[in-house]
Amino acid sequence: MIRKPKRNLLFGITIGLPIVAIVAYRLFFPGIPFLLDYMKPSNFEGTYSVRERRIDADGRTVPLRIYTPSDKIPKGTILLVHGVHNDGYYEKRLIHFTTTLAHNGFRVVTPDIDDLKQYHIVERAVKDINAAALWLLNDSGLIGQTDKFALWGISFAGGLCLSLCATPRLRDRISSSFSFGGHGDLDRTMQYLMTGETQGEHLRPHVYGQAVLVRRFADRLVPAPQVFPLQQMIYEYLRGNYKIARQRSAQSQKESRTLFQLIFRRDVDTLGAILKSKVGKPVTAKALSAVKGPAPACAVFLLHGSSDNVIPRGELETLKEWAVQSEKSKVYALVSPVISHVELEENPSSQLMEYVRIIRFWNELLRNS
Repeated sequence: MIRKPKRNLLFGITIGLPIVAIVAYRLFFPGIPFLLDYMKPSNFEGTYSVRERRIDADGRTVPLRIYTPSDKIPKGTILLVHGVHNDGYYEKRLIHFTTTLAHNGFRVVTPDIDDLKQYHIVERAVKDINAAALWLLNDSGLIGQTDKFALWGISFAGGLCLSLCATPRLRDRISSSFSFGGHGDLDRTMQYLMTGETQGEHLRPHVYGQAVLVRRFADRLVPAPQVFPLQQMIYEYLRGNYKIARQRSAQSQKESRTLFQLIFRRDVDTLGAILKSKVGKPVTAKALSAVKGPAPACAVFLLHGSSDNVIPRGELETLKEWAVQSEKSKVYALVSPVISHVELEENPSSQLMEYVRIIRFWNELLRNS
């Protein structure tokens, strides 16, 4: 009579603890270890190795960096593409992201896409990403003949990577694709940067995105002799070389100087109106907008900041509607207020439940990669 409850309690603990452990694992791993590492200011030296390669892409050279976990078999292979940034695959945030993945057991390949480094979102960038993916599959020796890899892109590269997922040579070899703050329709994203209008709402666009448009459409904004000087001026501004950009502005013609002053003062309303009147409705190549092509067969992961004003959150909804058209694709989408444009905010205690949602998102993403 006395021992029976103890036996029942012991039996309950024996059965219950594994169940609790399984539930906890499903809810929080491997997301928690990864995110804790990601939010630490560490480079994880000694836990990974890195080497560089150069591959051919239609006569152009594309450099690659390959990060490999030390002393362990990689859990998976990820092709991770940087966004529109002059530092390319040397961009500090990208390196921290990449080394965190390698520290957590993933092999990561990062191509250096020259057009994205020059702030050009063009078809050639897609071709270079495609060349890196085909090299990984066919010539790298990193994965087997039937193995799959994950294709991830940051910011505008997220949309470009998704546009490749359904191409015949890659469709059946991609395990998952991840767009972090990416676009679905480039034309509509450019239109937003001009008007601030997104799915019936008004959100003042970020001057960074407008500056990229000024550089892209310089030939429509200023007389021909000013086009190249304006592009160089904006290039220095985007790189953060403000002193050089101001010096060039002071030496420039009136039309170029006016545009630069609007950018430097962050007068996005006036600048947007000028872009809209001079450029009109942008029309870019179909390959630059994932939603203009077929939906992929792989798992699709979409993560976006709710107040993102470089690429608005409505682009995630567009990508989600596009991706679910495929019967073979599972879609995981999360819009969060603790994410800005492709960055996590650093105050987890203030919005704990949001971080729980992000952890669960990363659980699924890492398990599918």
